[in-house]
Amino acid sequence: MRVLWISGREIGSDLAGTTEHYLATSMGENGAEVTLMSPGRYIGENYSHISLEKLKIPGLETLSSANEIHKKISGMDLNKFDVVIIDWRYVYPIRKIISELEKSWFIIDRGPPAYPGILKRFQKWYWKRAWEIAENSASGGFVVSEEHANFVEEYAGISLNHEILPAGTCQENTIIHKPDPMEKISLAYIGRIDKRRGLMSIEKLSSELEKQGLEFEINICGEGDIEKKIEKLSRRDNRLIYHGKIPQLEVGKILSICHVGIMTMPDLPIWRIASPLKLAEYLSSGLAIIGPRHPGNGSKIEEACILLSKNDWEVKSVSILSSLSSEDWGEIVDSARKYSKSLTWKGVSIRMINALRK
Repeated sequence: MRVLWISGREIGSDLAGTTEHYLATSMGENGAEVTLMSPGRYIGENYSHISLEKLKIPGLETLSSANEIHKKISGMDLNKFDVVIIDWRYVYPIRKIISELEKSWFIIDRGPPAYPGILKRFQKWYWKRAWEIAENSASGGFVVSEEHANFVEEYAGISLNHEILPAGTCQENTIIHKPDPMEKISLAYIGRIDKRRGLMSIEKLSSELEKQGLEFEINICGEGDIEKKIEKLSRRDNRLIYHGKIPQLEVGKILSICHVGIMTMPDLPIWRIASPLKLAEYLSSGLAIIGPRHPGNGSKIEEACILLSKNDWEVKSVSILSSLSSEDWGEIVDSARKYSKSLTWKGVSIRMINALRK
């Protein structure tokens, strides 16, 4: 099966872009010939990549790269592909191309609009129009969770066959000998450093850990609109270690020596329907999961590693962590690693291929 996948995620620099990379790679390993068209640069063996240029200005990124799609596709022979996958961001801007497609196509939605303010209203209109177009002509759609599918049906008024593709893991993080958590607890937050993700709650978490008299460090990796605030916090307290934006390999090294993964996203619709990449990565590294209790943060996972809390999660999480024994920590590592086996990119890619073949 030959697949053209048009994505808005930037390969090579965007942490979220690892989803497209690993899915395309796993699909290639399972017999599909994938051509990924997206911003960024990639040279590899398991799939082909066509780079899109874009203006890095909020609100104009999609429109600028959509113009690139028009240029690239005008010089391509689409007959060599059996199916086309299109990111919801591009469905409306390239609707003319879609109307002329003689191939089955699928809409893929890895997350609804998340911009604040007026940009959110504009983007939400694009998102709704994308699903309306898909309902009329697409063969199906891909979402990240059952809550996400319900969200599409409720807010876009769309009923379309969908396949759930959660975020996955490579299972490449080898559990080395972790430091003894009874002596010092190492926590990690990996992802966007954005205000809307509730990241400033880490300051309160740090304060609660100190109140309990625990030895700890909190590793923070990523970039975003409040990274300067996080940098300032880390300068005031050397137990908060801000690594900035680092390569995925370095992320794995940090997680391999940590004990706890922090899911700061608050209990809001945009985060309840999510399937965060960081959750799968935390679990594959044998981490306990703390944060606000809701489905997007892992509340539906019934394992010993899930330590989410309703209300004042920073206080309750620290109370739980301080009460854990050495045996409890061993059970947490085992349960996290066991559950992560159901979230491999190989399994997710096979699910995707089967849906495309239908």
